[in-house]
Formats: sequence, C-alpha cells, structure tokens
Amino acid sequence: MGEAAELGEGLAFVARDSALRPTLLTAVVFNTSWFMLHAVFVAYAARDLGLGPAAIGLALGGYGAGMIAGALVMPRLASRL
Repeated sequence: MGEAAELGEGLAFVARDSALRPTLLTAVVFNTSWFMLHAVFVAYAARDLGLGPAAIGLALGGYGAGMIAGALVMPRLASRL
C-alpha cells in the first residue's frame, strides 16, 4: 500500500469517527489561526514597535518558556481547583 493510499485511509477513518472529526477540525482551525497571529505579530513588532530580529526572537522565546512553565504548573493547579 502506497503512502497516498495510507493517507487516504487514515483521513477516511478520521472523517467517519465522531470524536476524531471535530478534534481534527478544531486543531486545523486553531493552528492556522495561531500561525497567522504569529505572522502578524512579527510584522507589527518590526514595523510599528521597531523591534529587531533579536528582540522579536526573545519575545517569542519568552512566550515559549511561559507555555512550558504553564504546562508544568497546570497539574497542581488543576488538582487544587
């Protein structure tokens, strides 16, 4: 079975499944929107805020570090709530 056939089989399986279909659609919409937001942020930061490449990279890196910190704190926070 070729890769295209396997991909088609997997897509058909997801399309038929009542839990996977909305999960996939949500992931596609979220990720597309998120990457569009990043593209707009970079243009805004460079043009309107006057940030250079290093400052933009630090801002995006700080965002990534915050996401990691949030993921580490979330289990304890969820158990308290």
